[in-house]
Amino acid sequence: MPALRFVINPASGGRTGTRLARELSTLCPDAVHLLPGDDLEVIARGCRDAGARLVACGGDGTVSACLSAAWRADARLPPAVGILPLGTGNDLARHLGWNIQLRLESRLLHLASASIRSCDRWTISGPGLTRDWYAYLGLGYDAAVAGRFHAWRSAWPRLLAGGLVNKAAYTLAGLLSTGELLEQVVDPPPPPGTRCLVWANIASYASGCRLAPSIRDDDRRCDPFALPGPPGFGLVIAGMSSARALPPGESFRFTLARPMPMQVDGEPFLVAAGTWTIAHGGTVRVLVPA
Repeated sequence: MPALRFVINPASGGRTGTRLARELSTLCPDAVHLLPGDDLEVIARGCRDAGARLVACGGDGTVSACLSAAWRADARLPPAVGILPLGTGNDLARHLGWNIQLRLESRLLHLASASIRSCDRWTISGPGLTRDWYAYLGLGYDAAVAGRFHAWRSAWPRLLAGGLVNKAAYTLAGLLSTGELLEQVVDPPPPPGTRCLVWANIASYASGCRLAPSIRDDDRRCDPFALPGPPGFGLVIAGMSSARALPPGESFRFTLARPMPMQVDGEPFLVAAGTWTIAHGGTVRVLVPA
């Protein structure tokens, strides 16, 4: 069986990453790397050279970082990346079929015997920023909610330590955020009433919401959606309403009239006014349960 090398975010899952690091260090000596200290690209190159599999242990942001490191290590044939999900949303893990409920030993066996397939890589580029992403990109309301939650978690890490507490905090952040009408900010303007634009590469969004059943991650096509603010946004997430699908494509271009909140794979930040481009950026290799 191929060797496994683990990249662990100790802060993920209410600090369960720290406990996982101790367990894996016992089971797999010399195969455990911790963020943010270790160099991901060096680890990925080591996986490529040794024919090993890289396992991201954390949330969607950790998985995204590992996929990008694998692509930089070898864009032609990146080392394959698997997931031990520890985060709040875990949408990439859900989409690829990784079960968080199994015992650790069973999950390691599944990772070692997993199949390999391709997954599209996307980039967002604009004034002063270029980022890779693999799950989804959000602009507007959802990114504002994620930004508020991340600020709270940074301020109170012991209180927001995972599980139901984090989900309750996300709900409160959603109630305190309204978002602005994007047709007043984005050119070309989205449908009236839009407060959130989402470009999806996978079928799982915001902790398991399915925006559409037809989304694929290996067709070089990105699926955009227009969502309202609250309470309509909450109805979409709960599966009681549908997001408005927009025409899919291989690239998108839009202009922001002023700075806006954005998130990629669950990581929020503020982007500058100006012209932004979403483009297909090749493929990475992911592990899926056999």
